[in-house]
Amino acid sequence: METPGIVELPRHLDDRGRMIWVDLEDPTDEEVGVLGGIFGFHILAAEDCIHGNHLPKVDVYDETLFLMLHAVDTEILQERFETVEVGIFIGDHYLVTHHKKHVKGIFDSRGQVAKTPGSLLRSPDWLLHSILDSMVDNYMPAVEDLEGRMEDLEIVLLNTPGQGDIQKALHLHQEAFHLERVGRLQQEILRQMSTGKLPWFSEENRVYFRDIYDHLVRVTQSGERLKDRVSGALSVYQALAANRTDRAVRVLAVCGVTLMPLLWLAGIHFGTLLWFNDPRIFYSVLGAMVVAGGLTLGIFKKKGWF
Repeated sequence: METPGIVELPRHLDDRGRMIWVDLEDPTDEEVGVLGGIFGFHILAAEDCIHGNHLPKVDVYDETLFLMLHAVDTEILQERFETVEVGIFIGDHYLVTHHKKHVKGIFDSRGQVAKTPGSLLRSPDWLLHSILDSMVDNYMPAVEDLEGRMEDLEIVLLNTPGQGDIQKALHLHQEAFHLERVGRLQQEILRQMSTGKLPWFSEENRVYFRDIYDHLVRVTQSGERLKDRVSGALSVYQALAANRTDRAVRVLAVCGVTLMPLLWLAGIHFGTLLWFNDPRIFYSVLGAMVVAGGLTLGIFKKKGWF
């Protein structure tokens, strides 16, 4: 394991008998310059690394294979699910990784190389297998965290959720969608690696990439299930909210219709009618109001409005 200066890189690259791994983590402008300078990578691939904001993809150039993959951002996993873009360049005897933030999978692979460099630095594709294996393994804790948050949210949504809980559900849906989308795109890339459709992947190592592919399939399916669960929970909440609104409207309608004839009778100026001075007439009108209100409530009760 060495940490050579930039000026020493050409000498190491000229040694075709050595396997070289250059990891650029949060690189300076000078360090980023080695992509298009010393290595001579295609300007489009270098720009993808520099500017970022790309979905997983693969591009094949004359002497280089460029991969843009996503790793779990473990530093903020307790708050939300996000990913870190990792640009990977593969050549015949080198591997270059570029990422603007810490990536646990790459950090773990660096530790393994430090312990047993001969076991991982056999070839670029074998080293890449170790990196991708660690990166994909880190998706499972993210899935478990999302599932735990989903279970808590389902309980809240089925009771009396607040506006903040609805926002949490919408954010969780976005995170699950991002997990599924990134998983599906990377799943296709792993499939190409394991079936020999990409250069620089030896036949003897393809079976190991198929194993990573299987793990990624489970991650993608988990993301899809989570997205459906959030959508289902929101649909149930909307149905419950609509039902509560319907009940409130029915209560208001019952009150309004019940009081309408009473208000009509009360609004008549019976004092101008001479015969209304008879107490029997007064109590008869009161009785009619009670009967009208009772009949109205009885009809609504029979129809199951309350």
